[in-house]
Amino acid sequence: MQTRKTKNRHNYRKQVPHFKLADLSIFAKYPSFCKKAELLDISTNGMLISVHRKDLCSKLKKAFELSDIEGRYMTLKIDSMNLDMDALVVRTKSLDKDHFEIALDYSESAPEYWREILFDMLPSEDDL
Repeated sequence: MQTRKTKNRHNYRKQVPHFKLADLSIFAKYPSFCKKAELLDISTNGMLISVHRKDLCSKLKKAFELSDIEGRYMTLKIDSMNLDMDALVVRTKSLDKDHFEIALDYSESAPEYWREILFDMLPSEDDL
């Protein structure tokens, strides 16, 4: 499958398949939100991640509202780069009862040159 770069809100996005994230936390609300997630795509301003219900902390598995995390800051770790980040949860979507997509904006917490470098460093489908 060919990597697509689509223009989205004035930024190019690239798909980043099978890229793992770990230790997701929501400041103050859910200090241990999720054990792991998968990065789906990235731009120089944000990223889209996929979360599975089984990876949520145990107290959230049964009763969890996605709307609770919108507008809150999340910390996460890109394991393979040993990189900790924080980002604003701007949008959430339930794909089914066990899978969620979360859109994050990290443009406030990092300078533009750093975001561009991160975008360039992450492999696209063609690179894999």
